[in-house]
Amino acid sequence: MTRATIQWMIDNDEARAAAVAGLGLKKAVPDALVTDRWFLPDYMKALVIEAVRRDAPDGVAEELMRVQRRMRRNAEEIDDYGAEVLARLEGLRDADEVVPVLERARDEAPDQLRRDRIERVLERVRQPRNGLEDLLALSDEQLGAILADPCDHCCVYGCGLCPLHCVICCAGTCYCCAGCQAVSGE
Repeated sequence: MTRATIQWMIDNDEARAAAVAGLGLKKAVPDALVTDRWFLPDYMKALVIEAVRRDAPDGVAEELMRVQRRMRRNAEEIDDYGAEVLARLEGLRDADEVVPVLERARDEAPDQLRRDRIERVLERVRQPRNGLEDLLALSDEQLGAILADPCDHCCVYGCGLCPLHCVICCAGTCYCCAGCQAVSGE
């Protein structure tokens, strides 16, 4: 993600709100994210449309589309156990609520692959998150380090659609992420 895309997302809060509103949610954004594997990819597609509609600067819509495609591929990879575990997070917002649920799910997982996936989610949830505005305050070097981490993209885009500063987007988008698998050497 580029600084220009982050800035566009901050400056165009109404575009983010329109993208969410167009999805016709019946529940809070974080709850939709953990109970509907297609929510984040669908949101990103709606955000791409808003970026085009609002004549975003060069590269913004293209970057959002690349992220949307990645998130769609990841959503396709969520297995039944992962979907069940993520649904257990509905209504939770803080790490102190989420971590025990994930630890229990990890311990109950039917195999090592799913235990490893949940452990990666736990690692992400335990790390402090930056909101969009916080990212722009970082130096180019600090921002570059965050954006070089493939795991941070989903967290950042997830947080970009919601006014809450919670850990649900990280948990909800992390379970099957190819970026996390690449980082862990799988």
